[in-house]
Amino acid sequence: MIDCTYDPRAAGEITRYHTWPVHRQQSVGEHSWQILRILLTVWPRCPRRVLVHTVVHDMPEMGGDISYPFKVLFPELKSAMTKVEHYITAEQNKFGRPEEPHLSPFEQHVFKLCEWIEMWEYGLHEVNMGSRYGETICERMMTVIGPAIHKLQTDMDGLAGSQDARQHPGIPEAAHKYILKRMEQEKTNGT
Repeated sequence: MIDCTYDPRAAGEITRYHTWPVHRQQSVGEHSWQILRILLTVWPRCPRRVLVHTVVHDMPEMGGDISYPFKVLFPELKSAMTKVEHYITAEQNKFGRPEEPHLSPFEQHVFKLCEWIEMWEYGLHEVNMGSRYGETICERMMTVIGPAIHKLQTDMDGLAGSQDARQHPGIPEAAHKYILKRMEQEKTNGT
């Protein structure tokens, strides 16, 4: 018998926002797919290791997905969950979990930006379905997305002429355009 706690396949079925009253539940699998979609839109030539990271980044949440505000309020809870996630990752590795690739700080920053955009987009969709709690998700994510795009642009400016800058042109602008398009789309399709 397989203990699904350590089964990499079951990790995609974990429910996100399980402590929030939302209209539509989202699984870790959907969340990862949505990030992949956004990532490939804003960075079409992103390295394979970033794509692999996107697929596996939340697989250790089989131990539970503690909501963000509580991780901030209780650092010891975040620390304990990090230990749990390391343990689960080791157990999933025995089963055949894809190896977690190492990302450069630049790659990690672009990934995180795309993750925050996905979370904002999820909140925006919730708002359009009538959830006022979705507004909180949108507001929280916008407080980090704007500065993240600005930092990415500053980093790109600092890389001007370097190989990294030549390999990754236009990501901040593409992310900004994506957000504007999504806002327009949700306005047109929203209730």
